[in-house]
Amino acid sequence: MYPLLKEHLASVHPQHASDSLEVFQIKKARFEKSGTLPKLGFVPPQNPCLEASYKVANRIVRSKKPHTIGESLIKPCALEMVKLVCGLEQRKKIEAIPLSNDTINSRISDMSTNILEQVIRELDSTPFPFSMQLDETLIKKEIPYIIITHCFLHRHALASKTLPTNLKEVMTTAVKVVNFIRARALHHRLFKVLCQEMGSEHEVLLYYTEVRWLSRGQVMKRLYELREEISYFLIERQSSLSKYFDSIEFVHGLAYLTDIFSHLNEVNILIQGKEVTIMDASEKINAFVSKISLWKRRLQSENLTNLPTLEQELSKNNIALSSSMKAQICEHLDVLENSFGNYFDFTFSKSEIWLRNPFLVDLNTIDDSDLVKDELIDLRSKEMARHEFQSKNLIEFWCLLTMAYPRAVSTAMKFLIPFATTYLCESGFSTMVTIKTKSRNRLDIKDDMRVVLSNTVPDFKAILQSKQQQMSH
Repeated sequence: MYPLLKEHLASVHPQHASDSLEVFQIKKARFEKSGTLPKLGFVPPQNPCLEASYKVANRIVRSKKPHTIGESLIKPCALEMVKLVCGLEQRKKIEAIPLSNDTINSRISDMSTNILEQVIRELDSTPFPFSMQLDETLIKKEIPYIIITHCFLHRHALASKTLPTNLKEVMTTAVKVVNFIRARALHHRLFKVLCQEMGSEHEVLLYYTEVRWLSRGQVMKRLYELREEISYFLIERQSSLSKYFDSIEFVHGLAYLTDIFSHLNEVNILIQGKEVTIMDASEKINAFVSKISLWKRRLQSENLTNLPTLEQELSKNNIALSSSMKAQICEHLDVLENSFGNYFDFTFSKSEIWLRNPFLVDLNTIDDSDLVKDELIDLRSKEMARHEFQSKNLIEFWCLLTMAYPRAVSTAMKFLIPFATTYLCESGFSTMVTIKTKSRNRLDIKDDMRVVLSNTVPDFKAILQSKQQQMSH
């Protein structure tokens, strides 16, 4: 082949016959850069098919569907639609898109690798440290000097598990009642029918589990709302648990638990989410703890505003809260306040309050020896910086100031970068359960998980440039 090309060059392009290889390589690079062929409509026929294959694979994995769905459902549907709408000729183009199970799996692997490379490059280029959500027992052995922040959600759950003896018995009894009805299929069906016949707002009880953070509040609320139906059902089934619903103390305890767990659940939800910082979470927890003593003082003065379910129960029956139950509730509020104080430390938020809003903080509260004070004085004189603060979230705002105010930004990032919770880990676990079903239990889900959970979008252009195209079989 080489002699023929040389002969063609000498006969057709004699002026270039003596040019070196480097000259032709330069011309080739210049020609490819100009994009002459694509402008004239000469596009490699398989390039759109290869790109389409990656785009479809990306949608499949992000929807957490089996890889076989590309060949078994998506492609047949696409072929049918194109045939009916565009004709047989266009159908042939769609048919060339490779969407087999192995192809989709390969595409997901490529996207996963590309995402990982992008993340590593970003970490290498950033001047800031970074945070990871891991099991601390694994990482601390390898990196003993690492700074660890315990998950706020886990600490919240641990701090919440404090009940005086009588209220603990109410909780234990409530769980027994739920299990008596829910754990038996026949009881569950009969109770549902009973609620339908009585025109109840709800027809089923919710399961209580220790591992579900929000289960207690919802279970207590549903149990209280269906207490009359439950009492009637337990009497019908001749269960010894029915006696508890005739006890005023038990019902009042149930009403209180409904209210207090509702407050705990509300705080729990507020500290969840991807964008929640340790400052956000600390402020929410601190506000909750500060309210507890207020609620106790109101309770002691017969003001039950913060316990609406208990207040409604007492008002409906026109009775007062017994002194023993009031003492139990006050004791619980005291224990709850102390428990949260033991699990959470709020001292940092007072010393570094300026990073929350550098334009409102009293600079006199910052020590004169702190060089950050100079930068904050300069920052407050910039009207554009004030505008940026109002239009961006806290992390974005401080990132913009990296070059201009390095000391202030470095201090701010110590509190903004660490994760407040293992929310992403919990989300990842939910994703894993969805992807790795019983029928897909042998699937290696590492690449699927990375593509689904990452905010980084695969660089399809870079992936396509590194891949040779192949026809669909």
